[in-house]
Amino acid sequence: MNKEFYVIEGIDGAGKTTVGKYIQKAANLKFIETPARDFRRMNKSAPTDLCGRISYFMRSNQDALKRINKLPSNAPSIIGRYAYSTLIYAAASFNIPMCKLECLAQSYMLAEPVKTFLLTIDTEHQIQRILGRRQKSVDDLKIINDPGYRTNIDTMYRDIAAKQGWIIVDTTQKSVEKTAKEILCHMGVNVLAETAQDRSLYDKCARA
Repeated sequence: MNKEFYVIEGIDGAGKTTVGKYIQKAANLKFIETPARDFRRMNKSAPTDLCGRISYFMRSNQDALKRINKLPSNAPSIIGRYAYSTLIYAAASFNIPMCKLECLAQSYMLAEPVKTFLLTIDTEHQIQRILGRRQKSVDDLKIINDPGYRTNIDTMYRDIAAKQGWIIVDTTQKSVEKTAKEILCHMGVNVLAETAQDRSLYDKCARA
């Protein structure tokens, strides 16, 4: 039996990792970003072909679920990026309709999260955040240099969110503390004491 988990989805630069790490520190809930560091170390880099790319990231989701089920605590966990992120970026990168890829996700028989949160952000703030990164991925560079690619990904995320009933949280003008509070509120968790909401904690999450 799988333990409860929630998912944070969103385009690059929306704040998934920063918010997830903040919640982990402030609310003591496990946050697992996919692909996990150990998974990347064991499986090297993601393949560049369509089927290989999808298989790599879907297996990283399976790996995250195994990690959650091995945790000693029964408290809910949070996964940063899940099945639909894999499909959305694959569809955008290979110019394939999402409907042709969705059946692939079902073949991996991934457990369903309790809820999924979609973090959104406007283009200006997204580009600023990505430019501030020490290391930029191939997708980061494509988002910076190809407005059509960015718009396509954002549109697919919003379409899936509407279809699947995800909770949308706009991070454009929202601090990480407020974003975390909103997510935890939807999770029914209220443990973020005022003393935990200081800038030093945010800075540690952002730099990590």
